[in-house]
This record gives sequence, structure tokens and C-alpha cells, in this order.
Amino acid sequence: MTLTHENYLPKNVFHRSDMSQNSGDANDLLWGSLLDSIPVGIITLDADSFVLRRNSTAAALLDQEDGLHIYKGRLRASTAHHSFMLNSAVRHLERQVASTTQPTFITTLQVPCRISDRGIDVVLKRAPRVESGNTQATVVIAYVFDPNRCKPSSPELIASLYGLTPAETKLTIHLMQGHSLEEAAGLLRVKKDTVRKHLQAIFSKTRTSRQADLIRLLMMGAAQLEV
Repeated sequence: MTLTHENYLPKNVFHRSDMSQNSGDANDLLWGSLLDSIPVGIITLDADSFVLRRNSTAAALLDQEDGLHIYKGRLRASTAHHSFMLNSAVRHLERQVASTTQPTFITTLQVPCRISDRGIDVVLKRAPRVESGNTQATVVIAYVFDPNRCKPSSPELIASLYGLTPAETKLTIHLMQGHSLEEAAGLLRVKKDTVRKHLQAIFSKTRTSRQADLIRLLMMGAAQLEV
């Protein structure tokens, strides 16, 4: 069976460059913009690892051609070994028999990249089988996390979410970038006591009490959305 975009998800659940210019469905455009706002790469694959669709986060990562890339339409890793592991995992998930009594099939792997020893995390999940004519087809969804290329959060969004002042927002951004309070004070050209006062105000507004809790909130909450 030849897999096409129309077999699976709304037309723009993939990068804009993949979408037909004639597609004007309002729901498609809405779902595409929603998926593009997620700071996680989302790629749909067929059993042969052909890329069916991708959101803008995944497209930006693939364009770097570091760790993951597209070769002749297929998703490939930076090394032959990891490409083999990736393709084997996709085929394994595709072959699983759908059953409501079985757990969701998920597999993970880490792909090396040049920019860092940390690599890229890939979570593969079998999507529900889709009816297409008289046959059923399975799509595998790849969720791609690249901690080496985290996009900076929007200061405007952070300020709006938590009611922060411009000074508090700037400090928050520096803390998210891994700077200590002392380093942030130097970057902001203010005294350490001033930074500490800002931090206490940030704790109050975000309902946190420790820097670790604050960073967890900012890195895992709505502040990560691209709007």
C-alpha cells in the first residue's frame, strides 16, 4: 500500500513546506498552527520510515542535518548503526497487532549529534490503525527532543502568564538559561540584593518557593509554547 498524507492526520499536521498551497481548510490550518506551537518535534512515519508529516519544530531540527535528517524521503540518523536501530524500531512497532488488551507500544532511543555529547532523544509510538479502503495501515509517530537546541522562551509570554515586571522577566530568562543569581546580577548590572528581591517577587507570583521548582515550572509549563 502506498501511504499518502491524506491517509492520516489533518493536512497541516506537518511543516508548512509539505502542505499543498491549495489547502485552505480552516480546521487543517488551526491544527497545524497548534502543533507548530509545541516545542517538541513531531514526525509521522510509515513502516519504511518515510516521512509523512512533520511540525515546524521537527522541520527546523531536520534542516540542521545533525543527528537526524531526511534522505530520499526517509528519516535517517547520523550513523548507519543508529539508522538501523531507528528503522528496526519503526518496523517493530508497525508489526504489532492492535489489541485493546495490550499496552501502548513505545520504544525510545538516543541519536548522537555533533553539537553535543548529549544527543537527541527520540520516542517512537505506534498510532492507532487507520482504515484506508479495504486495508488498514499503521503510522508511527516520532517525538523528537533536542536539549542542545532549546529555543528561548518568549519574555512577553512569561510576563503575561505570571504578571512579572520587565526586571523580573529579565531575571527569569537568565535563570532559565542556567545563570546563577550572581551571574544574573552581573548581566543585569544590578546589586545582588536587588536580584534577590526580584526573585522573591517571582516566587510569590509563580507560587513557587525554590529556584528548582521555578525552573521546572518554566521549562515544563505554558512558557514553552511558541506563540
